[in-house]
Amino acid sequence: MKCWICKLNEADSGEHIVKASDLKAIFASSKAFLHTIDKKNVPIQSTKKSDLLKFKKVICAKCNNSATQEFDYAWEEFSDYFRNNLIQFDGKKIKKAKIFPLNSRDNMKYVHLYWLKILGCYLASNYSEFDLEEIRGSLNRKKYNKKFFLCFFGRATKIDRRIGALVSDLNLYNYPDKSFALETVFVIDCLSIQLVYSDKEIPRILEGMWHPAWTRGNITLNNGELVFGDGW
Repeated sequence: MKCWICKLNEADSGEHIVKASDLKAIFASSKAFLHTIDKKNVPIQSTKKSDLLKFKKVICAKCNNSATQEFDYAWEEFSDYFRNNLIQFDGKKIKKAKIFPLNSRDNMKYVHLYWLKILGCYLASNYSEFDLEEIRGSLNRKKYNKKFFLCFFGRATKIDRRIGALVSDLNLYNYPDKSFALETVFVIDCLSIQLVYSDKEIPRILEGMWHPAWTRGNITLNNGELVFGDGW
């Protein structure tokens, strides 16, 4: 099987479903266990090496490492910022320069592309019939994808902060006009990230929706739940 990103090299690498640096930070002082619909309390010996915490081998080592390294580093810095700054998440607008004092515009774009890569690996691992051409094109050109959006949700209380990491199923919405939307949610420590990929035009009035081409790339952290469906 060829890597879905470059389509040149053999797919010999498994991308972490939740980034290894996030898992290391969450489980620094406690043991990790995997829970799925079919399995409960599966002990994880190494959050960095365990294949149970990775997607199937759908990308090559080059695309998983050097080719997308900037995306990984940007997300790591973004994640660390919120992990280490317990600000009150309540519809608060955060300037990108607060998170990335240097090269904030590019780094926020790379956050967008990091999650686009994760979505692509999710689809390539579980929905091989999905056309990934537009997604891989954005990654290879290092250009944001106009169909891909993120929403950020947060909890800042010390009581519920360390809940671990959760990944939802991938939901598909089909609309009468033949447009569609894909949506999934990742919960990582104090942050929840909602990934949305849609060929339907998403109005900017949806509170909390984020795209690097909007609002100068600044983000809003929400404390509610953004629901997708026929109400767009």
